[in-house]
Amino acid sequence: MTGSGLVVVKWSNWGKHRLYVNTADERRVGWLDLDTGEPTIEMPELKRDFEAALNEAASLEEQVGEAPRRTISDPATDLANRRPGEHLEAQIAAAAKSGQELKPAHPDFQGKRAYSAMELGVLGERAVAQELDELVGLDPRWTFLNSIPIGTHRADIDHLVVGPGGIFTVNSKHHHAGHAWVGEDALMVNHVWQHYVRESRSEAQRASSLLSSASGTEVTAKGLVVFVGLANLTVKAQPADVHVLEQSELINFMVNQPPRLDDCTADIVLRSARLSCTWK
Repeated sequence: MTGSGLVVVKWSNWGKHRLYVNTADERRVGWLDLDTGEPTIEMPELKRDFEAALNEAASLEEQVGEAPRRTISDPATDLANRRPGEHLEAQIAAAAKSGQELKPAHPDFQGKRAYSAMELGVLGERAVAQELDELVGLDPRWTFLNSIPIGTHRADIDHLVVGPGGIFTVNSKHHHAGHAWVGEDALMVNHVWQHYVRESRSEAQRASSLLSSASGTEVTAKGLVVFVGLANLTVKAQPADVHVLEQSELINFMVNQPPRLDDCTADIVLRSARLSCTWK
């Protein structure tokens, strides 16, 4: 932290090199482009403190050869390398360590060891991540993050997808050989009502709010419920603000979205999304 009370963060990625200046509670004041020398100020009321922080960082760099840094590559703050299902994997490991036995999701399963609900969840998230990897291969403007811890509880966002077609929160649901039916806000799996639409809507709204606050730009995320392993999905009517689909439909759904997000805005949103503090 500098004498101005602001924090200077050195960041390099995607061919860009910047010094970000943040408040102590990690709100962004602005940044300095180290390649062009051009400053960008997002909190004009803190312009003097912003300039003082950069001047102090430059002075320290001359003294010790490097400015104070807390880089985005720090695994404690950067979510870019999170594995699909990582949040659930941690819960599974914690359960095993405590001696807790995970009950099979389908007790009558015949054959190999029956998976627990959390284990099926991990497999589902991995399957969806494979589809998203293929999407990025088709169009590198798309990118995604996996297993984003959100809040202070045990919740997470399975996948956040950012690209030319918009911003999406993806809730993966693994129901092997299941039969799902959706009619607007009503959704059933094997004739049992589920709250997936409501949960997805809430997740997207929360992501929109947190990303808007962190990035300084208005963000509207759309919730997706993506089923893995179904025998069939019957859609009578899609919910107004959530889309329900199968894993095999995901790529076509994304590439057929109309343009909503320019590259610059996508970059700003993604940078904020990668920081774990955004989701606290």
